[in-house]
Amino acid sequence: MKTLAKVLPGIIALFFLVAGLLFTFNPAATLERLQLTPESIAGLAAIRSFIGGTFLGLALLLVHGIVKNE
Repeated sequence: MKTLAKVLPGIIALFFLVAGLLFTFNPAATLERLQLTPESIAGLAAIRSFIGGTFLGLALLLVHGIVKNE
């Protein structure tokens, strides 16, 4: 049971990490797949920070929880 408690959040953390990296480093292509278009450079920066940063933060929190094992 302890293994499942580490593997399942690990898979979710991996998903969040990949999504966060895609939104951070290649937001235009990622948004195109979702059929979204930013209005300007400011919109692209907002998507990069809000969505990419949120996914990266969630991935880091999940990894921290797995490592601390609490």
